[in-house]
Amino acid sequence: MLWPSEIAALQDLCRNATGAEAGAFAVDTLNSRPAVRHDEICTIWIAPADGCSCGAWLTGVGPLRETR
Repeated sequence: MLWPSEIAALQDLCRNATGAEAGAFAVDTLNSRPAVRHDEICTIWIAPADGCSCGAWLTGVGPLRETR
């Protein structure tokens, strides 16, 4: 449920530079990174804002080295 002013603002966003209707589009708001497996001693489990200490964010898949 939107206010008429919000509907007008959304319609303005969907128009192109010439003022013609540009059509519908979608914006992917989900993170497109693959699932990353962190080590059980990674700081991501303790304080996520501090970052990753196991290197999984660098590799994109899992820790840089296994601890076992």
